[in-house]
Amino acid sequence: MAHTLFISALFPGAEGTIGNIPISSLITGASALGFIFIGILILRGRAGARTGLRTAWANGWIEYRPALIGELIYRRRVNYNDKTDYYYTAPILILQPDSSLMKSMTEEFIAPNPNWLKLRGRLLADGPRVSTVDFNHNNGWGVVGYRADDPNPSPELQHGLKRKHVEAALSFAESTWVK
Repeated sequence: MAHTLFISALFPGAEGTIGNIPISSLITGASALGFIFIGILILRGRAGARTGLRTAWANGWIEYRPALIGELIYRRRVNYNDKTDYYYTAPILILQPDSSLMKSMTEEFIAPNPNWLKLRGRLLADGPRVSTVDFNHNNGWGVVGYRADDPNPSPELQHGLKRKHVEAALSFAESTWVK
């Protein structure tokens, strides 16, 4: 009954019937199907993104490696209406399967306010020329993703992996790559 009043207010003249089915019920049913269809499209988009990432990894287009993350370098800040994004880069040491370390610099990534990071013990460099990474001066281990066919890879810390996958990659590298 309530949906009939609501539909009647939105669509004057929808009081009749089509084949003994109230028009208001037909409009309500069509709206429900529309919402279900939109929900399916949203879920397919999210699943498609994960499938694309999985396909790229399976085909060897992307590699994921453990990396020791150095001091964060604050690059810039972008203000939106009610939100601010802070962009950083960091020097990293990427662990290779033969236990060697390859030095690199991450692509820009978004992280919280620099003061918030400092309060939580993260190391921030005074500038890009003085940032360091070594086993005594770092922000811990993470996993980076990069294109495998690029001679000068651009490692990404925001790679789309779930926390459990990052932990699995770190555990695997620790047990099989570290000698």
